[in-house]
Amino acid sequence: VRHAVTRHIGAAAAFGLFAVLWSFPLVTDLAGQIPGDGPGDNLQFLWNFWWMRKALAGGLDVYYTSFMFAPVGSPLTLHTLTALPAFVAATVLAKLPVVAAMNVMILVSLFLNGFCAYLLA
Repeated sequence: VRHAVTRHIGAAAAFGLFAVLWSFPLVTDLAGQIPGDGPGDNLQFLWNFWWMRKALAGGLDVYYTSFMFAPVGSPLTLHTLTALPAFVAATVLAKLPVVAAMNVMILVSLFLNGFCAYLLA
């Protein structure tokens, strides 16, 4: 049992290192970098993280916004909202700036994708 736990800890450390290396140089400035080759979906995901904070702080409906298609607003049910990572960033990582919270969630997601695949295999 102890050997299995040690092996899993080693694998977790390896996948943590892979996440950092895969996204490098993101870890050098979490609050000042938005990953990507320029403006695109990356800014849309940043908006998602910002919106989740705004909605939760103001008691607004997370799945509807008046900040798009003004003045009528828009439902976000078919929008690529990434609600779970944005919710974690808005609650657990609330003390971080929005950009840093998004980047931490990217790193955590990279780690969890690899480590969970390892555990399943």
